[in-house]
Amino acid sequence: MEAACLGIPVLVSDKMGCAEILKKVGLANMVISFDDIGKVADRAQELCGQSILPGQLNALKRILDNNFVSEEIRAVLDDSARKNNFISK
Repeated sequence: MEAACLGIPVLVSDKMGCAEILKKVGLANMVISFDDIGKVADRAQELCGQSILPGQLNALKRILDNNFVSEEIRAVLDDSARKNNFISK
């Protein structure tokens, strides 16, 4: 994700957690199944020389922002605690 945040194209397995993030910001072409190494090599070659568009880059940085991630984690924990009656509504 560090490379992608610098605008450098990446190629990740569809099994990686960061694949979901790349797809969300319109970078699905950087996610591929690694079952066929020939297809992986072809896709890597396609990505050479490309860059991540400014809109995609901004969306990626927004999703990976520490404050945003912290708030998302907090919301999930608060929701779970409420459902299990650990805190009042």
